[in-house]
Amino acid sequence: MSYPSLLTSASSEHPDEFALAIDHTFFARLIEDPESLLVGFAAIQPQWLTEHPRYLVAQATTRAVSQPYVPVPDDVFRTYAAWVANQEQPAARDLLCVGLVRLGVLLALGRISDAVFIADECSRIIQSTGLDTDMNDILPGASIRLGLTKLLADDLPGAIGLFGDGARRARINGHPAAPYIDGFSALAFALDGDLTTARQHLRRPSRQPADRMTPLRKTFEETRALAEALVALESGTDLGSKEWSDSIQQAELWWVIEHVEAKQALIWGRPEPAASKLRASLLSAPSMVGPGTIAGAILYEDLANLYLSFDEINLAADALSTEVMRQPNARGLAARARLALANGRPDEALRLSIQAGTSSSRIGGTISLQLTRAASELALGSYEAGRARLHRAAENIRESGAYAEVAVSPASLREELDEILGDVSRSLPQVFSPVTPVLLTARENEVLDALHRFSSVKELASALHISPNTAKTHLRSLYKKLGVTTREQAIHMSRNRSV
Repeated sequence: MSYPSLLTSASSEHPDEFALAIDHTFFARLIEDPESLLVGFAAIQPQWLTEHPRYLVAQATTRAVSQPYVPVPDDVFRTYAAWVANQEQPAARDLLCVGLVRLGVLLALGRISDAVFIADECSRIIQSTGLDTDMNDILPGASIRLGLTKLLADDLPGAIGLFGDGARRARINGHPAAPYIDGFSALAFALDGDLTTARQHLRRPSRQPADRMTPLRKTFEETRALAEALVALESGTDLGSKEWSDSIQQAELWWVIEHVEAKQALIWGRPEPAASKLRASLLSAPSMVGPGTIAGAILYEDLANLYLSFDEINLAADALSTEVMRQPNARGLAARARLALANGRPDEALRLSIQAGTSSSRIGGTISLQLTRAASELALGSYEAGRARLHRAAENIRESGAYAEVAVSPASLREELDEILGDVSRSLPQVFSPVTPVLLTARENEVLDALHRFSSVKELASALHISPNTAKTHLRSLYKKLGVTTREQAIHMSRNRSV
């Protein structure tokens, strides 16, 4: 798409045409022709910009476009926010822009829950405008920002809805953002485990023809590349070594790169150095991976899986004992179910996987959870239920093409998965080692739970209403089954249990 030059209107004594062009084509130009904006803002009188803070913010945004998602300068934002607040009836686009700028600041600080509150306010502003054509240019950009906020807050359905609405509006109005929003939608669907829909979005043209790659286009294309890499990896493809630009590594989606690299190392690479690298990344960005964040939930799960792949059960338990993974949500429960299975506790794995399935309809039907539950049922002797669930999971793998699930499946299921799925399955590595189930008696389970609360045999015996000698007998039996020799080791082994 070609745009009229802004130079003439910006140079005029009354640049009303310049203001109108910015109102109706700013985000489109930012994607396709940011130089026209830079030229226009360079020609405008500084006094006029000071008197019209809406365009002062637009100028600051244009200058920052080479570093996407970096907030506009504080002084510019304060001037703009004060100007909007002083309007008798502020325009909806100004109220929305103030919210979006605040959103950028909060996301940069890692204050995800506060950002969600602002994002919901912005969504209400958009809903109140209906089909206001004055908002046609800004809404696609707003949908990307609001969708990203929901994504970072682990609200994938909310993110998918916002991206979808933004793409629909953009297509109706012929906005150049439409194909790029598809990349964000594909990423959200891939993270949600819906590879089929993610592929559908990726099959759409990635961008409209252009003479060259602009900074914002480059960022959007890299988001799409992240989605493509994730879909390929989940499909069982070895990605090899991939390079990512500094801009995408420093933006809000840095954790997706960490996730892709961790899973690549888990299946195809060297998990031990990958675990060390991922742990360092998590420790360096605590505010970005705390409770209620998708980055924390996914990356700590990745870290636990990396540790499990080289049989570091205690380190995996440590990763899943962090606050973000102790949340009573389906993702954390499912991760602890896999750890319980690796610990040789199919009874606990079954309980947690059932609880995970009832906690969220989204994750309840995922292939990974189906496989964990099937392995638990088979280990406990529920052969009919376990095999039926295993076959359903295998069919889901075949239909969705999510063959990476075979590589990270419980080792006890691998032979039958290979029989069902054939050569594609057989060509994949097996990540996790076979596990010998540890089945505890009801009393041993009580003793194990009591160990978390009492440090001495006398206290433990009193709590269980048994003699100290009987308590010692139960402890010896428990330690032998768990393969440990101390209370601390037994507690480490049981950290997968729900609190």
